[in-house]
Amino acid sequence: MGGRRRGERSALVVVLVSWGVAWGIGAWEKVPELDEPNWKVSALKLFLDSIPPHHPPSAQRNKHFKSSTRSDHRVVHQLSGGVIELNAADSMQLEALPLIGPVLARRIIKYRGVLGGFCQPEQLLEVYGLDSVAFSAIRSRVWVDPSQIKTLCVDTSSWSSLRRHPYIGVQGARLIERYREAHEIFTMAHLAAHPPIGDSLMDRWSPYLRVCRHQADTKLN
Repeated sequence: MGGRRRGERSALVVVLVSWGVAWGIGAWEKVPELDEPNWKVSALKLFLDSIPPHHPPSAQRNKHFKSSTRSDHRVVHQLSGGVIELNAADSMQLEALPLIGPVLARRIIKYRGVLGGFCQPEQLLEVYGLDSVAFSAIRSRVWVDPSQIKTLCVDTSSWSSLRRHPYIGVQGARLIERYREAHEIFTMAHLAAHPPIGDSLMDRWSPYLRVCRHQADTKLN
């Protein structure tokens, strides 16, 4: 009986000693936890501090836009300060007028080219999209030089050239062609005396027509 108890105590001692040895080895091999270094925060702060200050692209664009707007405003102010001649004005000068944007400026120039030039400012009302309100706003800022008008030779220009003019058209070109088939045109008054034409049409046409053949003969003589 006594031997059995001693055997049990010996086994218990062995177990306890084994646990102790195992715990000691584990504690010895365990790497102590280190505090998290602050290198992340410090390195990030150092990196951010090293970046030179700069303006964002949007700010640069806004700055450039404001600068260009100011310069454009000065140009517009200079252009709108005087009266412009319609037959020589470019798109920038036309856009400087009140209520005239890029679209209307292009239409004015296109119509001027087809017409051959303006003989009076009121012809701007014939431009599509330019109403009486816009014309009233710009009337005092425009003038015309009739000497800049490009004319057609009423006695020698082709029917096709005559019909393309907005004031003459197909019917007017036919009237002119029929008259000069039967008569020689010496002066514009001869054409105005033709009953189908008359003074009303001639008043509209006269700034854009001239007699070319006999004028050349007069110069040669």
